[in-house]
Amino acid sequence: LTKAESRNTTLSSQLANIQTQMNSLEKKLSTLNTQLSSETQRRISTETRTEEAENQLRVSEGTLAAVRSTEVRKLKEENEDLCERLAFLESEVEDYKNVLNAEKEMYREMVKELKDDVAVLKVRLEEDRKTKEETKLSNGHQGSSDKVKDDDTRVNHANDEKVDLP
Repeated sequence: LTKAESRNTTLSSQLANIQTQMNSLEKKLSTLNTQLSSETQRRISTETRTEEAENQLRVSEGTLAAVRSTEVRKLKEENEDLCERLAFLESEVEDYKNVLNAEKEMYREMVKELKDDVAVLKVRLEEDRKTKEETKLSNGHQGSSDKVKDDDTRVNHANDEKVDLP
């Protein structure tokens, strides 16, 4: 019986020690469960924010792609419009060049004809001068010779002026 009482006391004391350790472990377990719960909530919150951020990123990337696509399309359209305008202006410039070349050739012909006319008039004036001189010599008039010289001076002066075309 003493042995049983001694063992009972020892077991009772061991039980009390184990009970204390058990209480301590249960407190630690409770603290760890609280921390785990808190960490789990933070992880869930972080995952939710990450998903929201990724969704926002996808939306932003889609918006950016749409804006880029729109801007690229606008720039292409603007470029096409400018190319069409440039082609039109180049065509107009070519038309003006053709018109100018035609007018230039026409004026060259006119200048040539005028030079030919001046040469013919010069010959006629020379013939008229000779005729007047012959008439003067046959009539003996001195005044008409001065007039012929004035006409010759005018024709020579007009002939000296040249018309240059580009």
